[in-house]
Amino acid sequence: MIKNKKPGKFILVEGLDGSGKTTAVRRIADELGLVYLKGLGRNDFFGKIVKRYAKTFLFLLEVLVITYFPLRRILQSGRNALVDKYFFAAASHIPDVETHLNRLLIRLSEKFILRPDLVVYFSVSPEERIRRLKNGPYNKFHEMLINDPVWMVEREKAYADIIRSLGLNPIVLDTTNLTRSETAETLRKIITDFLGKENAK
Repeated sequence: MIKNKKPGKFILVEGLDGSGKTTAVRRIADELGLVYLKGLGRNDFFGKIVKRYAKTFLFLLEVLVITYFPLRRILQSGRNALVDKYFFAAASHIPDVETHLNRLLIRLSEKFILRPDLVVYFSVSPEERIRRLKNGPYNKFHEMLINDPVWMVEREKAYADIIRSLGLNPIVLDTTNLTRSETAETLRKIITDFLGKENAK
């Protein structure tokens, strides 16, 4: 991964669907003066193709596009970026990644993506995740998680293992017993504390 040497800070929020990260990110981004950037699963033309054809190659290509265009421009301008889903979501997308070719693609692309300055990993109990996904709008990926709890647990383990294996030391935020407001407030404090320490250097 490439160390971020640009003036802006790269703050990444990761976690499986249903953990509450997107809701929290959208609540606090403007308030903290952060530029919100949807990582994987954007609603632009390319993002819609990736969502329709969920393949490792396309996921990684989308990450590289984000890294080399909008994300770098934001950070170069001195603004701080708050990104929702990035490389780790693609690299943990089992069983799609469990082929020799896909593992090779992940290793190769890892060398070209920007390393986050802060990673906050959203976690939630399987039962609560399923409840939230069932109450939300229909999504084929959500349906997969709901219908296969074992796969959901395996995927979350792969997700967390990849982040830790890269030495990113994420801050884990368990939202199981938190309301949306409490989740957003906790994330706000984590980011505010981080930026305060960075500004004090």
